[in-house]
Amino acid sequence: MSAEIQATEATSLSDGDVAAANSTSLAHLRVAGAFLVAAALLGMVAAFQIVAPDLLSGVEMFSYGRIAPVALDTFIYGWLTIGLIGAAYHILPKVSEAPLWNPMLAKTGLGLITLGVAIGGLAVLSGFNEGRLLLEYPLWADALIVLGVAIAAFVCTKTVSGGQKDLMPAQWFLVAAPWWFVFSFVSGNLPGIPGVNSQLLTSFFQSSFTGLWLAAAGVGVVYHIVPALTGHGQRRSSRISLIVFWSLAFAWAWTGPRFNVYGPVPDWLETIGAFFAIGLLVPAIAVIADVAFTVRDRWDHVTNQAAIRYLAAGFVFFTIAAVQNMVQSLRSPSAVLQFTAWQSAFDLVLFYGAISFWLFAFVSVSLPALAGRRPTDVSAQVHFGVSVSGLLLAVGASWFGGLQQGLTWIGTANTEDVLPYGEQFINSVGPLEGPWLLRAFGLALFALAQFLFLRSLFGAGAEATDVDRVVVDDDGDDPAVLDPAPPVLLGGLLKGAVGLFAVAALSVWILPSFEAENVEGTILGDFSRFYEEGSDEAAGRQIYLQEGCWYCHTQQVRPIVTDVGLGPVSQAGDYVHETPAMFGVQRIGPDLMHSGSREPTDSVAWLTAYLNDPRAVRPWSTMPAYGSLSDTEISQLAAYLVSLD
Repeated sequence: MSAEIQATEATSLSDGDVAAANSTSLAHLRVAGAFLVAAALLGMVAAFQIVAPDLLSGVEMFSYGRIAPVALDTFIYGWLTIGLIGAAYHILPKVSEAPLWNPMLAKTGLGLITLGVAIGGLAVLSGFNEGRLLLEYPLWADALIVLGVAIAAFVCTKTVSGGQKDLMPAQWFLVAAPWWFVFSFVSGNLPGIPGVNSQLLTSFFQSSFTGLWLAAAGVGVVYHIVPALTGHGQRRSSRISLIVFWSLAFAWAWTGPRFNVYGPVPDWLETIGAFFAIGLLVPAIAVIADVAFTVRDRWDHVTNQAAIRYLAAGFVFFTIAAVQNMVQSLRSPSAVLQFTAWQSAFDLVLFYGAISFWLFAFVSVSLPALAGRRPTDVSAQVHFGVSVSGLLLAVGASWFGGLQQGLTWIGTANTEDVLPYGEQFINSVGPLEGPWLLRAFGLALFALAQFLFLRSLFGAGAEATDVDRVVVDDDGDDPAVLDPAPPVLLGGLLKGAVGLFAVAALSVWILPSFEAENVEGTILGDFSRFYEEGSDEAAGRQIYLQEGCWYCHTQQVRPIVTDVGLGPVSQAGDYVHETPAMFGVQRIGPDLMHSGSREPTDSVAWLTAYLNDPRAVRPWSTMPAYGSLSDTEISQLAAYLVSLD
């Protein structure tokens, strides 16, 4: 028989139920869109500050070490997190054929997350940085965010519980993922964990949060919009979709050790990380195969070409992210690429690329149902073209510059005349001016494109339209399922999600934390890196943390040729008295693990002059001036740096 199916899913919900869900979803997407524009602009400014270090350097709140983390956090927690929750509020009622449970509570959760992201960002800009990547917000801002997401997880679960018992793939991902957010975020924010154990926790958080929340929720959105685009009706569970779900969750949570390759962590942990990073290719390939099977022979039913472009671009970026994650987890490539711009390139590929483009696809498909309007074809084409062009330029420049920098470190490691610090560090940063400039222009293009997206969300620049409809033959069978899987029930799903997270946490965070060397101090750790409370060194370390110096400088010497000349290899016991340990993210500037044992950074006077005006001392320096700090703060920061011997 013939059935008329809306491209955005026809359901048996009442008009009031649909209106409530749509209103809640649209509110989330509009707030997320505003955060997207803000984050993209901040990221653009931070990128240009590397090229022009004096840009806004006179304004303390807008120094690179403060803007850069706020840009990334706003993008992840403001745009992606709120946007994915908004998508879930539209998808789950339709797939479950049940009303969105308590829309007012859902909007309360939105308010809490929005407030947490806003005041958390302002806190970091004001110098309240917790010192761990993606966990910079103060605990009181984190509490607002996690409470808001816990509300969202509860609303999603209650909504699904009111529908059919056998869950579909989109429901698996969009119910489990918010709970995984809560588990990973609460774990990651546990306070007071010192030394290497703080780095193990941060690494586990980064992998579990990225894979179990962002990637899982993104794939859940894909499992809704592909059938909606092709007029299939929602996919029932198949064995390949089960493979996608469990392999994605199982593999990604174990990839955290890639952040610590060659670091002072157990070798067996690095091996686990590499093994599961390779295994991550399985869900990446499986989800593409599953989607390809769904859309086979149905391209003639697709009328929304913009959504297809976004969807395809998202799959390309997702595959690249899985491959890059694998490459950086392997020891040989990591010796070249670790601490280079490849670190930030991964964030661009996955966050700006895969997850964002899947959200763009969702908005393109669902906006007619949510707002009764859709972007014009020209607006959608321009937004897609400029976003992809800018992102590819930024990613390509980061890859090229990072590879060039890593090879420079290796090539000059055994040359006495070229040292990896001091005046000779110009050999590392000088050739990167071109790639850095291209990266900044790429991010500027991406940021400008998002104004078009925001206009579409608020109706400006969009044309009125009815919801797209297609007519398909429906014989009562689901042609997308060759080998049906056993029923997936809500209770079993939640138990499996909790169990998987617990096993991952035990394997790559809790058990490695019991290594004896993690708590046994070395001479360096017990004396040089032990700071008396109230001392200038302790105050200076806090300034180092709040100014975000650890984004550009590592404090970690690895046992590889790349780090020859930087001093003794770092041991776990070197960090036992530091909370958190300052391992660092990239080497935009030189490593500082032993900076106080070499000239001229063993001099408080020299450091004071350099911190006040870096380019007066070294014209090629990319470090911002810290003249906005008081003389006392400058002296304290210099005292801390001199103590690093």
